[in-house]
Amino acid sequence: TLDPHSFPTRRSSDLSSIRSFSPSISPSLSTEHIPCANSLLLSPRDRRCFEYFPSSTMVTSYLKPWRWSNLSYIYQYTASNDAIVMRMILAMSGSEMYRLQKGGCSDSEDIGLHHYNLAVRDLSTALGKEHTDDPKQRLERLLAALLFMVDYEVRFGYSRHHLHLHLEGARSLYASYEKSIMDSERSKTVSTVDDEGGDSHLSLLSSLLLLWIS
Repeated sequence: TLDPHSFPTRRSSDLSSIRSFSPSISPSLSTEHIPCANSLLLSPRDRRCFEYFPSSTMVTSYLKPWRWSNLSYIYQYTASNDAIVMRMILAMSGSEMYRLQKGGCSDSEDIGLHHYNLAVRDLSTALGKEHTDDPKQRLERLLAALLFMVDYEVRFGYSRHHLHLHLEGARSLYASYEKSIMDSERSKTVSTVDDEGGDSHLSLLSSLLLLWIS
């Protein structure tokens, strides 16, 4: 089973080059903050990060036109309904903009690291909660979040241990999902065969996410 406490949170003490965050990184709310369906409030700085993502290195490295990319689907549909995925998109963009000083970014603080830490915290909380969501949709959202976390550690991380934890988290998540499906199949509460006679354990997106993570 998944241990919700096993996911890492970066601290400024991890490496001297990682900055600690002052209260100014999360300014008080104003009318400029836009509410999302996923319950997050996006500041103007967050919106710049979100708008930057389609041109980020992560997107271009997957070598597929944006309009047909699965990352585009996650960006347009998954992130708008899942706060963890949204935070990881802001983390990927924010840290790249901070490192390259792109997109009008002249901040002294890495807002991407701030969103990464919050996403890891929220993922740990979500894994420790009972859920009533559709299992396939939940798996898609969690795998998308873990893909971003793995990619974040590869691009911006300094710890192989943190990367290993995310990879192990994806493996444990899939194992837990498979067990729940098998239990449901034995109790006849779900069908594991789709309308065309194929295996319906995983959606196409979840299969691709697992492939990318591996």
